[in-house]
Amino acid sequence: MTAKRTAMSEQVRRAAVRSGIGCTALACLVEIDKSSISRFLNGRRGLSMAALNRLASQLNLELVPRRRRKRGEP
Repeated sequence: MTAKRTAMSEQVRRAAVRSGIGCTALACLVEIDKSSISRFLNGRRGLSMAALNRLASQLNLELVPRRRRKRGEP
């Protein structure tokens, strides 16, 4: 798992905890399998952009794309 994905998972996890919505309820609200959400929140897998957008919307988060670095850039 990449550091970027782990950081994103952690941010979403914190937002979910603040919202008080449990993993099962969140899975139902965003129509994603509970095990997929659990693995994402634990940093063990990624999610599609569509799934991330639904999660962000439900948790009142804003996804901000980062510019990709080109090979050789610092």
